[in-house]
Amino acid sequence: MAKKVKKRVRREYTKTEEKELRAHSKARTPVKKIAKLTKRTEAALRAKANTLGIGLAISAKATGRNRDRARFAFRRRATRRRYGRG
Repeated sequence: MAKKVKKRVRREYTKTEEKELRAHSKARTPVKKIAKLTKRTEAALRAKANTLGIGLAISAKATGRNRDRARFAFRRRATRRRYGRG
Protein backbone atom coordinates (compact mmCIF):
# COMPACT_ATOMS: atom_id res chain seq x y z
CA MET A 1 0.00 0.00 0.00
CA ALA A 2 1.34 3.42 -0.96
CA LYS A 3 2.13 6.03 1.64
CA LYS A 4 -0.24 8.94 1.98
CA VAL A 5 1.35 12.20 1.01
CA LYS A 6 0.73 15.04 3.41
CA LYS A 7 -1.16 17.81 1.64
CA ARG A 8 0.45 21.23 1.83
CA VAL A 9 -1.69 23.95 3.26
CA ARG A 10 -0.78 27.53 2.46
CA ARG A 11 -1.58 30.10 5.07
CA GLU A 12 -1.82 33.76 4.21
CA TYR A 13 0.17 36.19 6.35
CA THR A 14 -1.95 38.35 8.61
CA LYS A 15 -1.14 41.98 9.33
CA THR A 16 0.00 41.05 12.85
CA GLU A 17 2.33 38.36 11.48
CA GLU A 18 3.85 40.88 9.09
CA LYS A 19 4.38 43.33 11.98
CA GLU A 20 6.01 40.56 14.04
CA LEU A 21 8.30 39.68 11.14
CA ARG A 22 9.33 43.34 10.83
CA ALA A 23 10.01 43.49 14.59
CA HIS A 24 12.12 40.32 14.44
CA SER A 25 14.01 41.77 11.48
CA LYS A 26 14.80 44.91 13.43
CA ALA A 27 15.86 42.87 16.47
CA ARG A 28 18.05 40.64 14.23
CA THR A 29 16.41 37.46 15.57
CA PRO A 30 17.82 34.31 13.91
CA VAL A 31 15.56 32.94 11.18
CA LYS A 32 15.56 29.48 12.76
CA LYS A 33 14.04 30.91 15.93
CA ILE A 34 11.41 32.89 14.02
CA ALA A 35 10.52 29.74 12.06
CA LYS A 36 9.82 27.82 15.25
CA LEU A 37 7.75 30.65 16.71
CA THR A 38 5.63 31.18 13.61
CA LYS A 39 5.50 27.50 12.53
CA ARG A 40 6.70 28.40 9.04
CA THR A 41 9.79 27.31 7.13
CA GLU A 42 12.91 29.44 6.92
CA ALA A 43 12.47 29.66 3.15
CA ALA A 44 8.91 30.92 3.53
CA LEU A 45 10.04 33.58 6.00
CA ARG A 46 12.88 34.71 3.76
CA ALA A 47 10.53 34.89 0.76
CA LYS A 48 8.02 37.00 2.69
CA ALA A 49 10.76 39.26 4.05
CA ASN A 50 11.97 39.75 0.49
CA THR A 51 8.50 40.78 -0.70
CA LEU A 52 8.22 43.17 2.26
CA GLY A 53 11.63 44.60 1.44
CA ILE A 54 13.23 43.76 4.78
CA GLY A 55 16.29 41.69 5.65
CA LEU A 56 16.57 38.82 8.06
CA ALA A 57 19.53 37.85 10.22
CA ILE A 58 22.01 35.42 8.71
CA SER A 59 22.22 32.15 10.60
CA ALA A 60 25.38 31.45 12.58
CA LYS A 61 26.37 28.66 10.18
CA ALA A 62 26.32 31.00 7.19
CA THR A 63 28.79 33.49 8.61
CA GLY A 64 32.46 33.80 7.84
CA ARG A 65 34.21 31.27 5.64
CA ASN A 66 31.16 29.10 4.95
CA ARG A 67 29.17 32.08 3.70
CA ASP A 68 31.99 33.09 1.35
CA ARG A 69 32.32 29.54 0.01
CA ALA A 70 28.57 29.34 -0.61
CA ARG A 71 28.60 32.70 -2.37
CA PHE A 72 31.50 31.62 -4.59
CA ALA A 73 29.76 28.34 -5.48
CA PHE A 74 26.58 30.22 -6.41
CA ARG A 75 28.49 32.59 -8.69
CA ARG A 76 30.26 29.67 -10.34
CA ARG A 77 26.97 27.87 -11.03
CA ALA A 78 25.36 31.05 -12.36
CA THR A 79 28.29 31.65 -14.70
CA ARG A 80 28.13 28.07 -15.99
CA ARG A 81 24.42 28.40 -16.68
CA ARG A 82 24.87 31.75 -18.40
CA TYR A 83 27.55 30.51 -20.79
CA GLY A 84 26.11 27.04 -21.34
CA ARG A 85 28.66 24.94 -19.50
CA GLY A 86 26.51 23.37 -16.84
